[in-house]
Amino acid sequence: MTFDMATMGSSLPSWMYPSSQAPASGLVYTDVTTAFRRAVADMKPGEIIKDDNFSLFDSVAALEIMDPKMDINCADAQTEPEPEYDVSRDLTPQQVLGIIDQLISQEMAWHMGYPLSLTLFSSHYIDQLLSTVPSEVQRAQFSFKLPWNKFTPVSALRAYCIGLIKTCDMVNDQINQEHYYEEEDFVTNTYKRSLFSHFSVESVTQELIDAHKSLSQGACDIDPELTAALCARLCFRASFITALENTQHRLYPSLIEQTWTKALKDVEDVIATRHLGEPVPEAFSAKLQQKLSSSMPPRPIVDIGHELGFRLLKQLFEDGLKVTDVLDYKDPITVQNFVVHFQAKKPKPLVITRTILQRYLFKDLVVLGNASLRLLMDDDLTILVKPPAVLLDPINDYVENSNDVRHRIAQEMEAFRIRAAQCYLDIYRSLCQNRCRVRRTLYHVVRDWDLLEINAIEFDSRLHTLVTQPETFGLSQEPIADWNCTAYTPDWQPLTLWSRLHKLKVMLYIVELGFELDVYYKHEMAAMYFYLSTLCEEVQALETSIKRYSAAATVATTTSALDTVLKGRQHELLMQTDTLRFTLKHGIASALFSIFTVLQRMNAIEPPKQPCGTDELRYDLRMRPFAIKSRPLQTYAEFQALLAGTSSLSTPPPLEELLDCAASAINKAQTKLVELQALVGEGTFAHGSLQLQTDHLKEVERATKASAETIKVLREAVQSDKKMQVTIPVPDDIYAGLWVVPQVKLSE
Repeated sequence: MTFDMATMGSSLPSWMYPSSQAPASGLVYTDVTTAFRRAVADMKPGEIIKDDNFSLFDSVAALEIMDPKMDINCADAQTEPEPEYDVSRDLTPQQVLGIIDQLISQEMAWHMGYPLSLTLFSSHYIDQLLSTVPSEVQRAQFSFKLPWNKFTPVSALRAYCIGLIKTCDMVNDQINQEHYYEEEDFVTNTYKRSLFSHFSVESVTQELIDAHKSLSQGACDIDPELTAALCARLCFRASFITALENTQHRLYPSLIEQTWTKALKDVEDVIATRHLGEPVPEAFSAKLQQKLSSSMPPRPIVDIGHELGFRLLKQLFEDGLKVTDVLDYKDPITVQNFVVHFQAKKPKPLVITRTILQRYLFKDLVVLGNASLRLLMDDDLTILVKPPAVLLDPINDYVENSNDVRHRIAQEMEAFRIRAAQCYLDIYRSLCQNRCRVRRTLYHVVRDWDLLEINAIEFDSRLHTLVTQPETFGLSQEPIADWNCTAYTPDWQPLTLWSRLHKLKVMLYIVELGFELDVYYKHEMAAMYFYLSTLCEEVQALETSIKRYSAAATVATTTSALDTVLKGRQHELLMQTDTLRFTLKHGIASALFSIFTVLQRMNAIEPPKQPCGTDELRYDLRMRPFAIKSRPLQTYAEFQALLAGTSSLSTPPPLEELLDCAASAINKAQTKLVELQALVGEGTFAHGSLQLQTDHLKEVERATKASAETIKVLREAVQSDKKMQVTIPVPDDIYAGLWVVPQVKLSE
């Protein structure tokens, strides 16, 4: 412990005075061990003394000080200090290219979720630019020793680094404005450093343009190939900044598409010349972490390599260009299909792309830049369940007479929209998160939609009474134009049907994500595919009811307005598409249920040893999200009986019968798949996502063929009693992120 004699008063106890004179420095080192033991001798075991001015953070920090594993400023005695790097040194064009390419790789590592301290902030050049806060771009210099009136390759590096820092600032700002999960997705911590946020986009872009112009005019007198490579990197950085800036102009999708197209072309030029760079490893140092205001322990620099870095760079710009397709609004079903298939594609979109998608969708609660959330919900309601036209007639909003039925209908519908808006919005927001977070967030969405369904029953009841018996509310009994009220039967509940359909689709998606994320054990596959097929049956039954009521809506509506006709046609197409899609899912899920059941009964799949868990507890855990008010959950015993077929049979069906059921289900699925491929190929609800949906259906086709082959091999195994070798594919190898088809081989 250290004491400053100049500040110590005479009130100190005698045992704290040193036995000898203080050295010239005024510091005295005293052993306080004996005194400390005497002071704590009267304390009871377990007693804690807390000083209000000495926090837990301070105490932990005291333990970490001078620990090389925890104290970032503690130099390891075994390691020689790094030599000082001179940022004013001359660099060859090849070295400048090498440094820029390394910065690109580190930037992509940052986009993958690593912090700036382990990526871009490990660069001496970035560190030097950020060591001060220049008032204008021209004052941002590596060193004032460098000649200001002479353009060199280092000048090109400076312009690029300024553009890179500004890009990071824009990316940080973009991500912070949207929904994301810190540490799961992205680290926005800048360690109290300004990323040139006070510089305008125009001034930074102009700096890049000036550097490009100087290079193009031969200011450096270097090889033309190297000049072109440096110019490509400066163009790419300027295009990246412009593309990020233009994402706010959602009303001009052609402008956004144009900037991302140019940026992608510039990226391809950069990738084509990456072999020209010469690495400069000494330009990067992990010791620069010591300058950052961070409580993190020292860690090595993240190096993902140029191969992965440039692949991610190209993916970022391809996805950035692709996501602009969502801005061309057609209908909510098309938007949902785009979001689902874009998020499910491989490789997965980076977080910056997902936040751009969020910005396009609902920035400031304006849908795709020019539509209201009300329009999206009304279109969704119309296409999904085709409610009585009188409920969504825009004329209702302009009726001011409070005794008019249409005025009250408008009030009820607006109240329902307000109640349902957050639930509806949460579906899109959830789908824009990382895959693990999507599944967890949808748990809450299911419960919200379940409560909405209960409320919708009340709304439907009031609306039915308003339309068919307005005198109940003391309103006039004049007939509503273009509407036959007698067709509006009490059991027709469009708002309830709409809520229930969305709830079931969310439940389906949760179960499907479990397969993609490898949540289920091998011995659980049969049960989960059975549950998936059950949900598909429920959706099909619900949509059958919707078709019946929508037919009544067509009869009840006497108007032939173009918008009504178009919405009716879209409803018919959706019902046709959904029938094929859910029949296809039901068929494959039923087949895989039979396949996994056969494998389990042949002891080819054994449950893992889990001393602290049981199948019943695991069932409760899996089904907990679906234990909602409107849907009582089966007990584990009831579910197992249903799986074994003992609910209707005294004994489980024989293996041959299970395989026959699987083969029949796959054949039916393959038939529906051909029809669905033809429908999607025509662009039905596939605007902007046609290629994604086509690729998805090709994966499904591969799943059906693989399932048919597995059934064939299993049938041979059952008949011949040969030994089997079963391989369950890993998550990256499953078909369409959903279909886990076992590979079965027979031993000779």
